[in-house]
Amino acid sequence: MLRGVTQMRSDDVAIMMIYQRVGKSSLPLFFLCMMSLCGCYAKSRPADRPVTSPTSGVVTYKGKAIQNAQISFFPEGDGEAGAAVSGSAGRFTVSTYERNDGAVIGQHVVTVNVPPSEPVVPGFEQEARRVSPIPVKYLDRATSPIKIEVKSGVANDFELTLED
Repeated sequence: MLRGVTQMRSDDVAIMMIYQRVGKSSLPLFFLCMMSLCGCYAKSRPADRPVTSPTSGVVTYKGKAIQNAQISFFPEGDGEAGAAVSGSAGRFTVSTYERNDGAVIGQHVVTVNVPPSEPVVPGFEQEARRVSPIPVKYLDRATSPIKIEVKSGVANDFELTLED
């Protein structure tokens, strides 16, 4: 149903009535109270979700930045694994529950995977998986030597230097 220009919604009428009763001088105080009551629509972290801390870094191998590396932060305690994909300069920012929220606070095992740069031909997936531009020890959290502690209240900016 279309409303005419002169027709008002009920919440518009309520605001107009408050404005007329409160007056111009008290209006900022009114809005301050309303924002504190409704919390300004801020999202809050669910109580059962582990706390995260912003986490970023750069990944290199043989002195060169690795582009399109899939980096995973596996917490040793509770919580989901954080994930990131490196850009052209090897830089990455970790996301766990929300975009760029970082990794769960605590100790982590970090894995790095670089997918094949060429498209995989159906039927030849196994051959493509065998060729990795980085040592295979970084692909699995059981064999990855990268151990990192994500802390709260500090810059968690890591240099992941992969070695043979």
